[in-house]
Amino acid sequence: MRLRIWWPVGLLVMFSLSCSLLGGAGSSEGTDGPVTPTPVVADAVEEDEIAPVEEDETEAPEDALSLDEDSLDQLSSYRAKMAWSVEKEDGSVESFSTEQAATREPAAKHTTMVSNGETVEMIQIGGDTWMRFGDEWMRSSSDDATVGDFGDALQTSDGWVAGLDDDEYDYLGKETINGVQTRHYRAERSDQWGMFFGMLGADGEAESGVADVWIADESDLPRFVVRSTIEVQGEIDGLPATMTLSQDVSDINEPFVIAPPEDVALGGLPEGVPMYPDATDVTQFGTMTTFTVADDVDTVNTFYQDALEAAGWALDGEPTVTEDTAMSSWSKDEQTLNLMISSSDGGATTSVVVILEDGE
Repeated sequence: MRLRIWWPVGLLVMFSLSCSLLGGAGSSEGTDGPVTPTPVVADAVEEDEIAPVEEDETEAPEDALSLDEDSLDQLSSYRAKMAWSVEKEDGSVESFSTEQAATREPAAKHTTMVSNGETVEMIQIGGDTWMRFGDEWMRSSSDDATVGDFGDALQTSDGWVAGLDDDEYDYLGKETINGVQTRHYRAERSDQWGMFFGMLGADGEAESGVADVWIADESDLPRFVVRSTIEVQGEIDGLPATMTLSQDVSDINEPFVIAPPEDVALGGLPEGVPMYPDATDVTQFGTMTTFTVADDVDTVNTFYQDALEAAGWALDGEPTVTEDTAMSSWSKDEQTLNLMISSSDGGATTSVVVILEDGE
């Protein structure tokens, strides 16, 4: 049975589409084409903007394992890497990896996920979102779209680590990991490992495992998992198998740039044809552009008839116009533009779809 290792990709796609494509009716300024925001740099965050690290009234023993709740919420920026892999005795290997960079001020995230050679990439800057599937980028924009809570998309080891009892781990001393002083712990309790097979949707049984965890141990940082490595042996689909899981968090509170993708060709709106004023929920994928406006179908249709004619486009045949829809086809320089305008939300808004195609 093939491991369901792509489930995080599906979650990411659904999250992005629901937040960015079906987001609230914010406004996007009218332009003659896609607007590329200025790259952003994580600024230094003032001390009063980050929740202070709470100190315990009684000092824990030197070797005690402890974590702060919502520890990433106490950071201003980070980069993280996580990788899973499962190797069976027959030599087959399945893998999944994700990298994420996040800044709080300004709010931005860049996430890249790779599973068995296939890649999904997402960049979020304020209300703008770019997603890449293979070589194709999709862009959506909404004033109501948000990057989300800081650290909410990062799968961390905090949950299971915090659940370890005192007799389930050994303290191995202090080490510097990714530039951070940490405390190193190791757990070898076999009854902990079945949950990791379940996370991957694997049909099998875990037999033994070893986990190493490094937790931040600096006075000006929360106690969070800086690095974790897990190796579990067991049986999957009737074959002996080894599962490995690793995670690293770095560039903690460091300023760095999260920028829009470079040289991305987007746009069903050709040169000289403007975006409708106050359009919302703008989405662009390849040469298709969709958006929503508050005006009625007739008003929007008249706007684009005038704009297309002024830009040198010629109407092909008779348009189809009813009270609730307007569809027309236009041509220019061996290209075809298909315009579809329809009433939506019971007439409260109007949806517009523009598709630009190479002529036959």
